[in-house]
Amino acid sequence: MLTRFKDVKDWRAEVWYQVRTDVNETGAKVHPIGLFKNKQVADVFAIGKGWYGGNGAVFEVDVLTNDGRTGHIVKLGELLPLSDEDAETKSLREIALGKLSAPERKLLGLADL
Repeated sequence: MLTRFKDVKDWRAEVWYQVRTDVNETGAKVHPIGLFKNKQVADVFAIGKGWYGGNGAVFEVDVLTNDGRTGHIVKLGELLPLSDEDAETKSLREIALGKLSAPERKLLGLADL
């Protein structure tokens, strides 16, 4: 008798995006470094996270979740937490805004930030 999932009425399948460094110096696959619902956030998070400063690899993964914050990747079957997408987005935004000069920020209507 299958008892691993006793109550599945609140579970749903979603597509999330897993970021990995993909390979290390020996060519071995490395553990994931982030899991996101938003592909754009995953793509930006992956910048510079790969081997030798290259970009990490972003993979679409099927996830079973009942709370939208943690889920089971269908192929792996292990419970993994969703990366803090809001904090990552805020951090990436601050980095991007920090690259703009005061006149550029004013031109874009971002002078108050």
